Amino acid sequence: MREVMIEEFVNGKKLVPSTLTDPNPEYGYFGHITPERTVLTEVLTKEGTPLEHEDKFREAERLGVECVPLLHCGPVEHIEQIWMMLMMPSCLSERPVSGLLITPVGVQASGQQLLIQRRTRKVKATSQQGELETSLKQREQQQEPL
Repeated sequence: MREVMIEEFVNGKKLVPSTLTDPNPEYGYFGHITPERTVLTEVLTKEGTPLEHEDKFREAERLGVECVPLLHCGPVEHIEQIWMMLMMPSCLSERPVSGLLITPVGVQASGQQLLIQRRTRKVKATSQQGELETSLKQREQQQEPL
């Protein structure tokens, strides 16, 4: 069974370098800013490759901001684990997380990711071959009747 990293999905916007203390010019930063705090959601290299979670966490510490939390690292044995994570409180509020970003361990540079959005009920898979996005409703409509 393949190990995965599961992060809370937070819809981040590109951060202007002036909003950060000592940003690295080699990186593009994405995050969520409120009056109380800044949460770093993604760090991309100039080539567009996302940093591994550990490197992203270290970069957030260096910048003095929070990093989107890593909820799980390891194999997922039961689908119930995913549903339980979707009901956890968000790092931004007491409401449940808005989604999960699932990445196979050690292959972030390949661009393989699965995004599960709770509110819109959409699933988006990304790989080197491209992107696939579907909603659970579309998926249900594609199923043939018994």
